[in-house]
Amino acid sequence: QRLITLLGIKSGIFNVESRLCSNGKAYLMEVSPRGGGNRIAELQTMATGQDLVGNEVKQSMGLTVEGISPPQYDGGHQLMPPVKKQRMPFLRKKF
Repeated sequence: QRLITLLGIKSGIFNVESRLCSNGKAYLMEVSPRGGGNRIAELQTMATGQDLVGNEVKQSMGLTVEGISPPQYDGGHQLMPPVKKQRMPFLRKKF
């Protein structure tokens, strides 16, 4: 938030990646002024019913953007149980 405030950014699409480390702290890995990769924008459209990328293009062209609102979700989230490291030796390195 501090970086976005210092840059004077008021709106837009950002890709924020973080990692939860073995010490229990979350660390920011990347903050980019772009949508996420791996078809994340399509999943966001399906999940929210709002075309975030299309509306970002409209905004950049000075066109009116309508219908953007915080989505209302009827559900929750689930954390995955820890993976046993002996099954996945590449997970032995602690970050």
